[in-house]
Amino acid sequence: MDKVVLDKNLLTSDLAVQTKNQTGIPPDLEGHMIIFNASVQGRNQILVEIKKSLTTIKNDAEKRKILLKKQREVRETISDLKVIVKGLFFTVPQLFEFLKSYWQELADYIEEQIQIIDSSTGEDQHIKYNHGIEWDAPVSEFLELSTALYEARVVKCNSKTHLIKELSQFFSLKIKNPAQSLTGVKAYRNLDNRTILLDKLIKAFRSYLNK
Repeated sequence: MDKVVLDKNLLTSDLAVQTKNQTGIPPDLEGHMIIFNASVQGRNQILVEIKKSLTTIKNDAEKRKILLKKQREVRETISDLKVIVKGLFFTVPQLFEFLKSYWQELADYIEEQIQIIDSSTGEDQHIKYNHGIEWDAPVSEFLELSTALYEARVVKCNSKTHLIKELSQFFSLKIKNPAQSLTGVKAYRNLDNRTILLDKLIKAFRSYLNK
């Protein structure tokens, strides 16, 4: 995960003109970039601190404690971005969207590191629910559904991996590395058959409506 620092060269004159035409308000580019770079640098600093901790600290329990603390900080920042920073960048929404995805990338990275520690120490957070509900389809289709729910923003959660982890526990599935599993699904799903489960769901619901 590389650090990125953007400057006001990101904002071309065309973007500024377009923004003014759309809103009637010329964007304060200098002010936007001060806030923008401060947020990016804050995110990069947290990443540096996490990597240093993972390298220098040998005790897995202590590593996990630090990761959980940083995870809370990142989640709070993402929440603040949605409430405060979005308002500041309403004239340049591209900057807000980049900041949101940039911090979310860090949240996903922290979640993955926690899962790696849990897997290596045998502290699997997997829970066996006794509600009689089980997933009865390939894991790839579970990942398809979970990702669609997250990307459609119909479920409130901290990150995509967080959603997958909680749903997989509900269905008594073991998915130790959601990010790696998702990469695998994207790699082998061909272009003509990428939404296997979603297509099944649409067909099934339409059939129900027509009964």
